[in-house]
Amino acid sequence: MRHYLKKNPNIIEELKEEAKRLTIEKRKRHQRLIFFRFGHSLVNALWKELSLDDIFRRRLIKSIFFFSCL
Repeated sequence: MRHYLKKNPNIIEELKEEAKRLTIEKRKRHQRLIFFRFGHSLVNALWKELSLDDIFRRRLIKSIFFFSCL
């Protein structure tokens, strides 16, 4: 440790600043992930509530049938 202090007397302050910067970045990434999870859950619940699987399945079948008749 003495070697590093002789080479760079501000190493402890620099390491503290780096740790602070990394902590802030980690918090920002975590906040985005929570927002994504919440958004995905909301869309998923709405999708199920509106029965969109059934609607899209029927549309797909109609479009396949239509193109096969051409």
